[in-house]
Amino acid sequence: MIAAVFTSCKKNTTNEPTPQNDKMQEVEFNITSVLNSTDRALELPICNDELEASYAEIVIDGNTYFAGLYSIGDSLYTKAIMMAPGGPYVVEEFYLWDDMGTNANYDGVPGDLGDPNVTSRSDDELYKAAPMPGSDLFEFADNQLEIEFSVQEFLKTKINIDVLCYVPHQYLDFGFFWFNITEITVREMCFFGDLCLKSTADYEGSLYAQQENGVQIDVPAIFKVVVYHQREGHDEVLVGEFSNEEWLGEGAPLCIRYADYDADVDHYRFELWIYVADGDQGGFGYVYFDTLEFDDIIPDEVVGDDGVVDFVLGNCHASPADDVWVLAPYMNLPETATMTLGAQADPGNNTGAYWDVMFSGFGTGYDIKTGIWYPGWCGDENTTIGSGSHNVLVYSTLDPVAGMPGPNTLTDRKLEALNYLFNHYDNNGIDIYAPNFGPEFTTIQHSIWSVVHSTGNVPANNGYQPAAVAMAQTALSNASIGFVPLPGGDAGVLFFEDDGLGNYVSQLVLIVVDP
Repeated sequence: MIAAVFTSCKKNTTNEPTPQNDKMQEVEFNITSVLNSTDRALELPICNDELEASYAEIVIDGNTYFAGLYSIGDSLYTKAIMMAPGGPYVVEEFYLWDDMGTNANYDGVPGDLGDPNVTSRSDDELYKAAPMPGSDLFEFADNQLEIEFSVQEFLKTKINIDVLCYVPHQYLDFGFFWFNITEITVREMCFFGDLCLKSTADYEGSLYAQQENGVQIDVPAIFKVVVYHQREGHDEVLVGEFSNEEWLGEGAPLCIRYADYDADVDHYRFELWIYVADGDQGGFGYVYFDTLEFDDIIPDEVVGDDGVVDFVLGNCHASPADDVWVLAPYMNLPETATMTLGAQADPGNNTGAYWDVMFSGFGTGYDIKTGIWYPGWCGDENTTIGSGSHNVLVYSTLDPVAGMPGPNTLTDRKLEALNYLFNHYDNNGIDIYAPNFGPEFTTIQHSIWSVVHSTGNVPANNGYQPAAVAMAQTALSNASIGFVPLPGGDAGVLFFEDDGLGNYVSQLVLIVVDP
């Protein structure tokens, strides 16, 4: 149908005012929500997954409007309400209600203040709402109340509104004035940890001395968690640093709330930094240990039976069944050092070991000291390293091999077997810190080579002392079921030297220290 309108061509000479446009403009809301969840999500009384949104209640400048809802893909919209051109208007409150089936025929006639289709609301349940300014959850909304907007003549506009459970969606511009609603799940992750100390004397004067029971071998860990979030299609951002230092790690876990955008894939990094003795910081400080990474929802296997991510640094728990995040015992070592090997090897002059080893180039407060001779052992029989000074990188036999320079002949299993050897030589009457210059020296060195050059569970035997090969076999067998030194036990320190071309020689010089 074509409608034709004819008017007079005569010029209007009256002083009548120019007609004003009174036409009401359509306004819609595109809705994103913050949902409750059973997987450690924060329980919100306004967000029940058993409910569903039937209609929206919107308070604008003190006037209440009701509007029905519809969906396009993952995006939720209100049906249009009608508003006169002008402004500014302010959206003061926004709610989503479940009509519990009593208003099933509600069609959301747009723009009626106090819409007659909304009859009895006595049994309606509040489903979702935009967090009010000053509330605990206000920070989780991007498009926060109060939202100021204007309605302009002949201009189609859009407004985004965030409610808890809310996420911004990709949508087409349908030419209405609407609210774009984003659903966010507010989740909560809690952490609690234990720190196993090798020596209580090392931690006198630290924050652990202020705990209720003072410094013990097993203390509640003081730590911080640094949280990063990368939302699909966005750059990674720092959410924040969270610490339990205020209560010294005692009596309560550290719980962190964070936003999960429901319609997107969200990637999270939770870095664990534990307060320990640290020579780099001249006493005590937070040292990075590990990172927990996941998408959207933390995996069930990471959370213990109590709903808390438990961790233990060290090996002072007899059966850490619920400690799903077990970290190797901590050794306080410098990253680099100058290592001086004595002039004579096989054995050294001072210590009865393969090498006499002395260190320099770093400060005090570490597990190895400068200016004293240590008994050192050859880690690779097939590679030669000369006496004199060497600039080296420092690692522990408690570290994973994947993070060490290469090529080298090590595996994690071989390191476990070496740690077993270091902690069981005394079963054979050998003091690894003060071996004699005869058979004991030979037994120690041959057993180390037998482990380092082993294949699978079979120790190497290149004319090695039979007793040494037998020790290596026992160590490898125990490593196959896992071995970690107990507090007060021994571990090795490994030193890798750059050959000047950016490659690290496979020779490993070992010393043994208390981890």
